[in-house]
Amino acid sequence: MNAYLHLLVTLSIASLATSECPPAETIAPCVCKNSTFYEMESLVCDGPQVTDLKRIFGANLNNTEGEDYAHFGELNITNTAITSIEAGSFGNAIFHSISIMNNQMLSTVDAHAFANFATLKILDVLDVINSTKLTSAAELFALVNYLQPKVEVSFIGLGITEIPDNAFSENHHLFIVSINDNPITRIGKSAFVQLKNVTTVDLMSNAIADIEFESLTFNETNPQDLLVILNSNNLTASSFHVNFFDADSDENADYEVNDNYIETLKESIFKPFILSDTVKTISLGGNDLICDCGLKWIIDHRNVTENKLLETYCSDKNDTIIFNLEPEDFGTCS
Repeated sequence: MNAYLHLLVTLSIASLATSECPPAETIAPCVCKNSTFYEMESLVCDGPQVTDLKRIFGANLNNTEGEDYAHFGELNITNTAITSIEAGSFGNAIFHSISIMNNQMLSTVDAHAFANFATLKILDVLDVINSTKLTSAAELFALVNYLQPKVEVSFIGLGITEIPDNAFSENHHLFIVSINDNPITRIGKSAFVQLKNVTTVDLMSNAIADIEFESLTFNETNPQDLLVILNSNNLTASSFHVNFFDADSDENADYEVNDNYIETLKESIFKPFILSDTVKTISLGGNDLICDCGLKWIIDHRNVTENKLLETYCSDKNDTIIFNLEPEDFGTCS
């Protein structure tokens, strides 16, 4: 099963000591080099002769004398013949960043593979091709749910088609979630509700066409300001279902739905949303809004909506901002 995986794991640099290269034979066929970005040594594992990470990191490296041999700036694993990344594959080694790229034989990553990295800060998973295991939404979200500290996670170009119900049900530590450039059409119910410290949920450049019941419900105890990005999807006026958000929440989030296909905001759905404490602002730039009677309710509640609705350009009125219109500009509305 062919796969292309690029995985970047960044650790708190304050927790790392200075390092030195271990004896060459203990890490072969990997080699130790000066780090390009950090004042520490780095390991490079490149080529099909690299087949077993556990042998290198779990046995050889752990048996070397000197604690400094377990501390490195970077680990680059490219073009190898590894087939899996198992729990404990890295032994006691500590890295500031890990890059796993272009390993065509790689098919599985254990959900606990990075569970022991207590100072993990950033996890980026990019561009997986032709891998049922790695593009399985359940597998990917299980991996994230075992991460321990506050982290920033990106799933970019993985081919996943949905965000499952309760996707982040086991992890309260994520503070930035970016899921971009996937053919995702569905956000599951309560996908993000367990994220108690999240500040950004970025779902830009997917194929989302449906915002279901409670799919954008967030944790009421979250003390952070929240930004939800839905730019460049397939959203239309009919994409938003009744109660797609929690009407009783006071999360006061900013929403971006720029560059979609939204022509109107249905009063029955958006009026309760916009007039509630759930939303702070909604940015609508790049949508061809039709400012007819269907949007007159926005002007009727101008005292609230003018501060919350941003970039509301009327495509049928020479891209005039809706708040530059008067009630009579909408014609006779029943």
